[in-house]
Amino acid sequence: RHDQRRLLVESSSWDAIGNAGDVVQILDEKTLQNVNTLERSPEETYFKFRGEEVLKSSGLSYTIVRVAGYNESPSGEASTIDLSSTNSNISPVSRAEAAQVCVSALLDPHALNKSVYIGKRKGTASDEDISAKFAALPNDSTT
Repeated sequence: RHDQRRLLVESSSWDAIGNAGDVVQILDEKTLQNVNTLERSPEETYFKFRGEEVLKSSGLSYTIVRVAGYNESPSGEASTIDLSSTNSNISPVSRAEAAQVCVSALLDPHALNKSVYIGKRKGTASDEDISAKFAALPNDSTT
């Protein structure tokens, strides 16, 4: 059994006649504005991890694609998509590049049962064989 953590913000408020009551909100707007969008809360990280573990142990075929962040500019000739099994040296990618990897994962048998990080690296357009990049990565361990 895993600890359950709340993703709710609870606070007390006073009604029109002076009675205290509990107010429950999914997210507090002020807190939401102060959170860096690239950082995950401990709750987000926990539930994301648990979701991945449930998927891995389900017996279904899957590909988990992890992105460090998004930018609006696709890579040019000086950089190419890089797939890695670790989160070292990863960088933001464009939404188009993330979509390209996700669609490739749907159609490529080499992408089955793998968790990958998307990044960029120096390269040329001839390096864009995503199927070969999936094939080079190890399958997730089934423990």
